[in-house]
Amino acid sequence: MTHGHFDHVGGAVKLRPLLPNAKFVMTQTGWNEAAESAKESEATPRPWSMIPQNVVTKDGDAISLGDNTFRVLETPGHTLGTVSYTFDVKDGSNTYRAITIGGLGLNAIKDSNQVNSYIASVDRISALVKLTNKPVTVHLTTHPFSNGLTEARDRLATRKPGEINPLVDPDGLLKQLASLRASAEQRLEAEREAGR
Repeated sequence: MTHGHFDHVGGAVKLRPLLPNAKFVMTQTGWNEAAESAKESEATPRPWSMIPQNVVTKDGDAISLGDNTFRVLETPGHTLGTVSYTFDVKDGSNTYRAITIGGLGLNAIKDSNQVNSYIASVDRISALVKLTNKPVTVHLTTHPFSNGLTEARDRLATRKPGEINPLVDPDGLLKQLASLRASAEQRLEAEREAGR
């Protein structure tokens, strides 16, 4: 799981009994955020429950599943417990490095320190895309509307032999990251002006 917001972890309580052997993974800060958010929801018209803490992960950890490994990147910013994952994806005989970025929005910002963390995380991910050896070239986002993932899926369905997979788009990812960074810089200025 990527962070403690309802739209990222709220379904765990329903999945857990359906998948009794599954492990639910998040950073300690993410688990804490989820528990706090679920508790705060009790006084709202739409309360939700969070599962008990399961597996705690941290930056640099590797989670192996079958023949793939998911590498853990703590990328605080959207929330302080946000984590992203890199992993390999295959298209025929080609293998690409993919990322699921844990949180892109600036909607849960509390102060300028958090925005600075967000900017540092964006810079860290950008560096992974610019690597010369095994760069990240695929962004499998948790919110498909944020980077045209749904449209890329539609293009994939009509792809002709020999055409590159439309999900392989490092330039698009770098453009998105640059846009996110620019928005964060504006937000940082606003937070500083507000004395936060």
